Amino acid sequence: MQPATFAQKVLAARAGRATVDVGEIVGTRVDLVVSDELSFPEVVEQFHELGASDVFDRERVCVIADHENPARSIEAANRMVTTRAFCEEQQIRHLVDVGQAGVMHLVLAEHGLAAPGELILGYDSHMLTAGGVAALSIGVGAADTAVALAFGETWMRVPETVRITIEGSPEAWVGPKDVALWLCQQLGQEACVYQVVEFDGSYVDSLDMDGRFTLANMAIEIGAKSAAVRPDETTRAYAEARVDRAWEPVWSDDGAELAAQHTYEIGSLVPLVSLPDAPDSAVPVSDAGSEHVDQVFIGTCTNGRLSDLREAAAVLRGRTVHPRTRLIVVPGSPTVFRAALAEGLIETFLEAGAVVGPAGCGPCAGLHMGVMSEDEVGLATSSRNFPGRMGPRSSHLYLSGPAVAAATAIAGQIASPTDALGSTTEGLGSAR
Repeated sequence: MQPATFAQKVLAARAGRATVDVGEIVGTRVDLVVSDELSFPEVVEQFHELGASDVFDRERVCVIADHENPARSIEAANRMVTTRAFCEEQQIRHLVDVGQAGVMHLVLAEHGLAAPGELILGYDSHMLTAGGVAALSIGVGAADTAVALAFGETWMRVPETVRITIEGSPEAWVGPKDVALWLCQQLGQEACVYQVVEFDGSYVDSLDMDGRFTLANMAIEIGAKSAAVRPDETTRAYAEARVDRAWEPVWSDDGAELAAQHTYEIGSLVPLVSLPDAPDSAVPVSDAGSEHVDQVFIGTCTNGRLSDLREAAAVLRGRTVHPRTRLIVVPGSPTVFRAALAEGLIETFLEAGAVVGPAGCGPCAGLHMGVMSEDEVGLATSSRNFPGRMGPRSSHLYLSGPAVAAATAIAGQIASPTDALGSTTEGLGSAR
């Protein structure tokens, strides 16, 4: 049998076949169908247009209220009424509602709903975040989500695979987000369109699960259809602590067909920031200029995890936000929020002058709890900064990791952690 890639193995197993060929169109079953509450009413409408009456498996559907909750408007409240009614009618087990909900991609992993080797389909472009736990997770539109919701199946062209090997150990304050922004700058936004990105290498092996989720998440910004980090003992320990069903990690065979292979050494990498208005415009912080930043946002499916908040707090501790800059911190999930509260991180943010919001992703897309005004300048730890991302098209958005974001909030302009702390890395050990 020919050597197979990670994606070929996952798709072949769910198509009931020994193997599938790259470029072949196959029908497969899915392990989980996912949506957020913003999109789900459209999925329900398409579901009924199919003539469907029942979901394929109420245990394998998940809806998470992460974009506009608590409801920001009457329209948002009405969407939740529709969502709750359908989930109650269908007895969908995994409706994660206000109070338990957070950013969909964090909640999926924390609740053990994404497992190594599984095929996950969801109505959101950042579904590939679950690749951090070595799931083949793919974002699709409303129609494909509705079909999967009704029949538990989908079809797709078997994607090519690109291998990205990352070696080395970067300097202090350089985190997975900096590495991801650098990859975007090196490869560009269309490098891996309709391809699955596999991450491996000594740097990737050294990452905890938070860092692996960040790396997989950012692969969308180089065009990837999906992404996965090579599973190892770190993956296994994470899944064993959360997943209550049988699963088995899958990875590519030696000699499997690759569309491209890139190897990078990142020992000399420094903290980066992506300039408006594209993720692939990353430059060293020292090259970003001195423009005043009106708003800094720390959170999202990219950097809303506990290690991200620890890193930001290490920079902010004992310091205050610039008087003309707003700092918004949104933990990615209630689990993260509770842990941050127990560790004193929330107190650090509040003492620094930040506002801390309920778990969710509203500010990221300019929907809720942090919309910018005309011509304002912002910096966010999210994955994209296209025009109009967090406000009107006249606003401008930089991207960075949590350490640079915290330093920028203090300085009121793009800044490195060393600008705030000098050469010390005190507190960084507990932040990683």
